[in-house]
Amino acid sequence: MLGRIVAVTVDRPMGSFHPKHKDIYYPINYGYIEGIIAPDGEEQDAYILGVDKPVDKFTGKVIAIIHPILRINGLSAQKILRSTKKK
Repeated sequence: MLGRIVAVTVDRPMGSFHPKHKDIYYPINYGYIEGIIAPDGEEQDAYILGVDKPVDKFTGKVIAIIHPILRINGLSAQKILRSTKKK
């Protein structure tokens, strides 16, 4: 998975709040990798770095994988992506 180019659907755009927990703010775009199923049965979560505006969709390279030490409610590993476009 590391280094792979993937497509992300952003369901929590930069500047938004969690739909159920209004005190959780998203300072970056957050979504899921289409077609990759995580151990919890949901599509794999992804954080998007290097994009300075809210987006709905994103294609980028997986540059890191976060494996949580503490699993709560089936939390799975998170992926971090960056833009493949040069600035």
